[in-house]
Formats: sequence, C-alpha cells, structure tokens
Amino acid sequence: MAHLHMRDQRKQAKLKMLERMREGVYRELWDVPGGQDQIMALIKEVFLKFENLDDIKNLIRNAERLFPENIEDVDIHEIEDEFGKLRREVERTKLAAELELKIRVIYFDRIRVDKVEGKYTKRKRKRA
Repeated sequence: MAHLHMRDQRKQAKLKMLERMREGVYRELWDVPGGQDQIMALIKEVFLKFENLDDIKNLIRNAERLFPENIEDVDIHEIEDEFGKLRREVERTKLAAELELKIRVIYFDRIRVDKVEGKYTKRKRKRA
C-alpha cells in the first residue's frame, strides 16, 4: 500500500512540474511543434535524477530559479549543483532563525531588540 501511495505522490508531483513548466518556465516552448516532447523528456530526466519526493517538491517550487530559459541549455548536473546550493542556503537560513529564537528566549528581558536589529540592518546595508 505504501508503494502505491508513493507512486501516486510522484505522479502528482510530475503533473505539478508539467504544469509549472508549461505555464511558467517554458511557456513559449509548449506551443512550438515538438516542444511538448522536449519538456516531457526533461521532466522524465529530472525525476530519474531526483529520487526524494521532498527534493522534487522543492525543485518544482524553485523551477524558475533552477532551470535556464532555453531548454537547449539544460544540464541536469548543473541543476543538481544549483539545487544543492539552494538547499544549503535554505538550511542555513533556518538554522539562523532557530538560533535567533533561542537567543531571544534566553535574553528576552535583557536585550533591546530595536538597538540590536538596528545595528544589524545598518551593517548589512553597508556591505551591500
């Protein structure tokens, strides 16, 4: 039963990716003769490379960032590398937010948030 559930989830994810590609990243290519076949081949290649369902969902969510505008320029290994960088960046952001919450709990009555956040945002603006 679990196997059928997983297959159904992957099929639903494949349909979502097709919709995302058709209406977003490769909208113009969809109407071109042979374009649909190219998009379907790309989706199959992606699903063969990415096994984890959570990774596939994340890939669908970030399709505009990860896939190049021209389908001819798609390199699945490059997408995999960019996806890894994006995943690490998101994980780092989550850990930073978690750490901030823990620090706020520890020092909630001893710290003036406006002073700390004000200094942080000023430093961040100077770097940019």
